[in-house]
Amino acid sequence: MDAKIAEKKGKAKKEKEQQDDTTTVASFVPTNQDVYIPSCSAWFETDKYENKIHSIEEESLPEFFSGRYPSKTPTVYKEYRNFMIALYRMNPTVYLSATSCRRHLSGDVNAIIRVHAFLEKWGLINFNC
Repeated sequence: MDAKIAEKKGKAKKEKEQQDDTTTVASFVPTNQDVYIPSCSAWFETDKYENKIHSIEEESLPEFFSGRYPSKTPTVYKEYRNFMIALYRMNPTVYLSATSCRRHLSGDVNAIIRVHAFLEKWGLINFNC
């Protein structure tokens, strides 16, 4: 009897963990909330960022700009960055995890996590969370 109860509790716990760990694009509903960035990130042009790469980005993530890695190009970096920023801006009150980004982007997992960390460090994502 105790084994059945323990098994049910274990299943319920696993299901809850899976639900908590699953974040999809659909759960980020667009809102009319303002998105704030810290003053230290004034270099980032919020209205023109989609096609531009600032020198701070190039210095912080040189693997995308060195030309040494065929899978890490400035275009790939912009795709990662723009996706993460757009996803965060859909609902800026919800923390955007690197795992959520990784699930929706294909490519080098470590590179995705580094771009996420860079954006988070500068307050371009998860600033209000």
